[in-house]
Amino acid sequence: MNAKAQWSEPFMYQERTPGKLVRTELAWALCAFYGLPCAQAHVLCAAIERINLSSLIHDDLLDGDSLRRGIPTVWKQYGAEVALVSGMYGYLDGLRVLAELNDMNIVRAGIESLECLHVGQYLDAQVSAGEKLPSLEEYGCIAQANTGCFFVVLLKACQCLRPLDIDTYSLLESMMLLLGGRSQVPSATVS
Repeated sequence: MNAKAQWSEPFMYQERTPGKLVRTELAWALCAFYGLPCAQAHVLCAAIERINLSSLIHDDLLDGDSLRRGIPTVWKQYGAEVALVSGMYGYLDGLRVLAELNDMNIVRAGIESLECLHVGQYLDAQVSAGEKLPSLEEYGCIAQANTGCFFVVLLKACQCLRPLDIDTYSLLESMMLLLGGRSQVPSATVS
């Protein structure tokens, strides 16, 4: 068995048990709103689900969770080291899929999303290790970083593919941030 198969198989093991596909549904809705072709929507859906699944594999490892979607978590099934590398595989493959859209700004948005996600995972780990509950503001930051980053990257990708006027984009960005858990919305910046 080659090395890539050894770390991609555990990812595919978890991928065979899909979740609710909330990010996929949101991607389809945004693509329909933007009037994007189905082929581009499929690419966005595939990329965001791979990146999200990677975050769940790492989150399960950090939290010590034993089950995900009714089956043993990747780290329980294959070990912590394999889960760590397998999660990285999903991040890289998600970015590779985004690159199929041939727009470097979309890939940059994906990288920014991953950076935001990892800030959220770090903050979540810090809170989990502490002895006090996070404030509502702290929890909002964690939720936004862990969840909202996926919503915003989908919006940014759609905006790159078929830009809307800045007012409409700003309103959509506010909605994505609220869906992601942020209670106060900053002014929008569009790349």
